[in-house]
Amino acid sequence: LLAAVHYLLLKGAEPLPPLAGYYPGVAGGAARTEDPVPAFREFCLEHRGEIRALIASRRVQTNEIGRSACLVPAFALASETARGLPLALVEVGASAGLNLLFDRYAYDYGEGVVRGDAASSVCISCSLRGEAIPPLPGAMPRVASRVGVDLDPVDVRDPDRRLWQRALIWPEHTTRAENLRRALEIAQETLSPVVGGDALALLPGILNSILEDAIPCVFHTHAVYQFAPEDRHRLYALLVERSALRDLVVRIGMEPSDAGSSVL
Repeated sequence: LLAAVHYLLLKGAEPLPPLAGYYPGVAGGAARTEDPVPAFREFCLEHRGEIRALIASRRVQTNEIGRSACLVPAFALASETARGLPLALVEVGASAGLNLLFDRYAYDYGEGVVRGDAASSVCISCSLRGEAIPPLPGAMPRVASRVGVDLDPVDVRDPDRRLWQRALIWPEHTTRAENLRRALEIAQETLSPVVGGDALALLPGILNSILEDAIPCVFHTHAVYQFAPEDRHRLYALLVERSALRDLVVRIGMEPSDAGSSVL
């Protein structure tokens, strides 16, 4: 509902409805801070047909590139384990495939620790807390290939699909929205294939296509927790079976703790 309302506001209409004044990036200046409920309710009632259609046809597929700041140390560990061989990245629940392009971004981990492509238009900030600081590579891991799997891939060349991605970011998170816009521009220049379909059906063929001079690295972030428990177990069992056929298969998971957050 919130994304559908945000999407309609971002599409623009003249004159702008009163609700637009509460949304940074739509209002064109400082957003209003008083109670937005009356304006929100009025907008929803006026646009009920469009909102219902959007809710019925769109998916919540936030492509949060900030997750790449957490993936970089995991990819570095995978690369170290691979002993010089490049990674063949396979993302489950890839959406627009933006995290497949992790090495095209700059990362600011604080206290002068910067990694990645310093010249990138995308800079992701990440605060390191606690004593167990993860290993941050001096150079990005080598990547041999990239492919994503998603039930409903986002075509980064489609302006409407890009707008929906923007609408999924909370209105007040303007830095995230700007980084998303720039990451989508990079993705349009460097298209990573995202295949539409069920990961359990597609993964065997994808893994079979990876040559022996690369290490399969299957990763998922806030996606597998949405699988039915039996399907999660099937996914993990599939990767264990495949690991018996190769020297190494890596799985990186960033999920709620009961859904498989790990590096294996």
